[in-house]
Amino acid sequence: MPVHIGYQSYGWYYSREQHKLNLPLEAILREIKQAGFNHVELCSPSEELGTPASLRRMLDDAGLTLHALTGRIDGGLIGWTKHRIDFLREIGGEVMVINAGWIKPGEQKTADRYRALADGLEELAEYGQTRRVHVAYHNHLGTIVETPDEIDRLFAMTRKTKYCIDTGHLAAAGGDVLDVIRRHAGRIVYGHLKDARMNPVTRQFEEFVNLGTGNAGVDVSAIVAALEAAGFDGWLMVEQDHTRTTPADSAKRNADTLRRLGIRID
Repeated sequence: MPVHIGYQSYGWYYSREQHKLNLPLEAILREIKQAGFNHVELCSPSEELGTPASLRRMLDDAGLTLHALTGRIDGGLIGWTKHRIDFLREIGGEVMVINAGWIKPGEQKTADRYRALADGLEELAEYGQTRRVHVAYHNHLGTIVETPDEIDRLFAMTRKTKYCIDTGHLAAAGGDVLDVIRRHAGRIVYGHLKDARMNPVTRQFEEFVNLGTGNAGVDVSAIVAALEAAGFDGWLMVEQDHTRTTPADSAKRNADTLRRLGIRID
């Protein structure tokens, strides 16, 4: 089965925050479309999304289809995320991506933290299941689920929660992306395609970079092939967290890389 490729909007929000850019959602969607992508995931705050009807008009005007939103657990935001699941279902999306389990530097990754995360995810997953929305946990640097062993630990504690594999965060944490795909193929319903650069001496994470320009072991063609071999029939969204140019420029460069590798953009 072919992997379907789209784009995630976080890079625009990061740049908007870091550089105080006045870039409305309409402009972000337009730049994603101009880069050559037709399908998106949004991390927009709820007030910017508006209503399902108004967002659908905005997406239609841009020529884009929405497949996923981001949600949260930390800070008592399970109820807020349930509202986003309802919103997502009404507009026709199918995946709620959860970044959670955040820790401060030096903070211990305790059993209680894993239990709280697993319980919150399962509550959301059950809620989403009745609305035909997958709740997918996203491995992330700075959380209690960074490494392959920590991914194993979380999924041993959950049943209904699915997996949004992030290739850049996983490689930056020292993980073998292809091995994790093989081990968790049955959980993966969604993914973020991302590249990373490590310090060549210390092998510590430095930054996320355009596809094909990192040194963390993110082999885009091999990742796509491994997912296809596993029978994956979902969306892999390119996510460019940081850029040294502009989010729009990185989106175009990422699209060019995919085409050069012979990977179809849906």
